[in-house]
Amino acid sequence: MVVDVPRAALGRMLGWPASLDALRSVKLVSYVRTDAKEVATIWRVNFPGRPSKLEALFPRNRTRVRVLERTPDGEYILFVRQRPGGRPAGIQDLLAKAGAHVVLPYEINEETVRLTYLGTGVQLRRVVANLRREGVEARILSVTEARFGLDSPLTRLTSKQRQVVLTAFDSGYYEIPRRVGSRQLATKLRIRAGTLVAHRRKAEARIMTAVILGH
Repeated sequence: MVVDVPRAALGRMLGWPASLDALRSVKLVSYVRTDAKEVATIWRVNFPGRPSKLEALFPRNRTRVRVLERTPDGEYILFVRQRPGGRPAGIQDLLAKAGAHVVLPYEINEETVRLTYLGTGVQLRRVVANLRREGVEARILSVTEARFGLDSPLTRLTSKQRQVVLTAFDSGYYEIPRRVGSRQLATKLRIRAGTLVAHRRKAEARIMTAVILGH
């Protein structure tokens, strides 16, 4: 599901300072690394102010922002590293409650923020409801069936297995130390703990087979 939300309303919810008012555009270009130790991403940002102020864009704790390049037209290419264990803020909390996940594309323009969510129909409806409850009006642009690249291990999972491992990852189950346990995840997904463990183990076995054996 792709939605547009007013930038000003989302900025208030996330606590963006006035120094970011000059921000023109932001685009999440790619994920470089996503594991239990670190989430590393590349961003393209059009911002006329000082690069040091761009860290305010990323409210999560344990975040480091490095400028890789400044283009001739004034854009910054940023390398952002986030260590697990920091407390998510704002939009991540709402997503955790809904059980959905943010995926590419993620873009911020002068007036709106365009967000793309992955989840079930029920989870996506919760995302919109949670945003509106916080005073952020979401305009739904499109809802389509998610399709993963043929080289992604996620294609080898059932929809339930994929939901379990993505929720576990977002909730900090694979962090060291773990932020949640199996019972907490089961409660969040509204399934039995034994059922969750079975789905998770089968999913992990399929993912490890795909990664190690390459198929």
